[in-house]
Amino acid sequence: MSVIEQLHRLQSKVMRAAMYAAVLGCLTTAVAAQQPPATERAAAVIVLDGSNSMNARLPNDKNFKFVSVREALRASLPKIEGTEVGLAAFGARRASDCNDAEVIVPPTTDTSRVNGALERFQPRGFSPVVLALRNAAKALPQGVTKASIVLVLDDLASCRGEDPCAVASALKRENPALAVHVVVLGPRPVDLPVLACMVRQTGGQLFQVTDGPGVAPAIEEALTVAGNQRRSAPQPASVAVAPSTKAAPAPIAAARRPLAAGSPPSFDTTQPGLHVSARLNDSAPPLWAPTSWRIWRADQPRAAEQDTPETASNRTLVVEATAPTLSRQLPNGRYEIEAKSGLVAVRRTVEIIGSGPTLAPVDLNAALLNIAAPQTKGAAAAPETTLEVSSVGSTNTPLWVARAGAHDLVVPPGSYRVSATAGLATADRVLTVGQGVTGDAVIPLEAGHLIVEEQSTAPAEAHASTQIVLETDDPESTAGRREVYRVQANRLDLTLPAGSYLLTVRRAGAEQRDRIQIKPGETVRRAGVLSSVRLRLISRIGTAFPRGMPIFYRIERIDIPTRSMHRWGEAEPIFVVSPGRYRIEARIGGQNAVALREIDVRASPPDQQIELDTGAGGIQLKLSGTNAGLGFGDVYWQIFSDRGEAVWRTGQAEPMMALGPGRYRARAELRDRTVEQSFDVRSGDSRVIEVGG
Repeated sequence: MSVIEQLHRLQSKVMRAAMYAAVLGCLTTAVAAQQPPATERAAAVIVLDGSNSMNARLPNDKNFKFVSVREALRASLPKIEGTEVGLAAFGARRASDCNDAEVIVPPTTDTSRVNGALERFQPRGFSPVVLALRNAAKALPQGVTKASIVLVLDDLASCRGEDPCAVASALKRENPALAVHVVVLGPRPVDLPVLACMVRQTGGQLFQVTDGPGVAPAIEEALTVAGNQRRSAPQPASVAVAPSTKAAPAPIAAARRPLAAGSPPSFDTTQPGLHVSARLNDSAPPLWAPTSWRIWRADQPRAAEQDTPETASNRTLVVEATAPTLSRQLPNGRYEIEAKSGLVAVRRTVEIIGSGPTLAPVDLNAALLNIAAPQTKGAAAAPETTLEVSSVGSTNTPLWVARAGAHDLVVPPGSYRVSATAGLATADRVLTVGQGVTGDAVIPLEAGHLIVEEQSTAPAEAHASTQIVLETDDPESTAGRREVYRVQANRLDLTLPAGSYLLTVRRAGAEQRDRIQIKPGETVRRAGVLSSVRLRLISRIGTAFPRGMPIFYRIERIDIPTRSMHRWGEAEPIFVVSPGRYRIEARIGGQNAVALREIDVRASPPDQQIELDTGAGGIQLKLSGTNAGLGFGDVYWQIFSDRGEAVWRTGQAEPMMALGPGRYRARAELRDRTVEQSFDVRSGDSRVIEVGG
């Protein structure tokens, strides 16, 4: 073989090797592009409503609600391959039990297990939604980068103990990767604010279903949002009123993401059917914000005798749903579309011709308020915040109120006052927005968070409850401070304006005080450790007293300002107090038999006894001679001290009393005469004084 032939063969081998390498590289790139990143791991738990109301039907549906949900889940599960999916339920085991919630299938990639459990699912009970949410959150595996709960229900009618929104918010704090998505069937107006709050607090989405045909699309979209499938990159939307024979337009995608995060909406406009979306004006991109859609058939002949609220004005309601965008397969004809978002409602007419896609963007001719209420500037939105929007200069009821740390609200162009309240912290801002304008209404509360938990270390009275009190400095108050918050609970979780506060935790007589400083954006935690002592008080005079005589006790702490404690009528009362210095007063019988004592109470032992000596004597007065037949009011007694002061008056025939040592004068007034007698009282006396002898 010549040298030239050898060179030709070598060159051919090199070219073939290069070609194989290029093809292999392309295949590797293509495979990698089709798979999600190795670090992404998604898991979702579907929570099904097993209450008895799921045995009813939605409009335009021949199946029971739970059957339509089951079939929709079966069809949608294969589309989220690669996501670990579990199944939980509530109310499906027992007829009337608010503890009936279980995780039937823990998250797994084997969807056949979920399908098998769906086959056995049968609603029969109550609605312990909160318990089901907690169980589902616990079932989600650790370490996933995307954790979801997909709650499918029809109402929150029973088992309403805890606030579902507050629980969802707490679960989000425990697992920042968690989002709660809700599919609600035939929603009741009373439930919608709670469900909307749940998804806002966790960054989820709310899907409202009002008829049978809407069940499958809503569940498919909810599972898609919860899965780890990556959607194709959004491209500019194409708009058309009637289908065209040209190339199909690209999918519509949201132009922006809301402050209360969720997945940007997108839907495939290349598929046949009606595709509707909302936008601020004709030059704005589609909105993310959930929109309430209603679509009427507008070209049917009117039949007045058949008109109902749903078929009035020559229209038949064919679709009612809430979602950022909407796709429906509808027969050819003319339709009227209504879009409601925030404070704006707009209608437009569209005609469906042929079997291709029909795009119908709805121009709201509105503005968008991006509302956020962080605890401090630059921080994340504060949960459990009440947002309020009102017109500037208006004294009427607010236009819009919601509980959320952040929200996107569509409004007519104009000037608005946006207010935020979280706990005791409030802030507001005024801004003006025009058509097609997005106004950022970020309202820093300049607040912090205080968490207090009472922890008792000694016994206290069984009936006593814990009280937590917050006071702030107030130079105009006589006490120099002003109470701003009080709660009867052993735990406090409260947002406060930045500043200095006096915190008091009290149970029975045990009390702890602490000066705390709240800074913007910070969370302060305090343990109210109440060290208490059971203090038994005993007062004695002579051998027969004060048995049967009323005793008044008063305890006042003198090392720190606090409220005094009183007790009346008990011979040996028990006071629960904190360690400290106290002044104790015992008064027997309401006269001048008084004992005062100052003591230091130490933390140990937990049970202590204090004896008080009034130095008094016990005296019983009676008229000398025969007093038979004298009753109450037949004689009027007065006792005077040696200084002439009246220390006791009574209408009893033979009164008993305790008096301090000294000289006294007793006067008895009868109908026919008045008699007097002087006498001395010594400490420890227990004797009878006859008057008039």
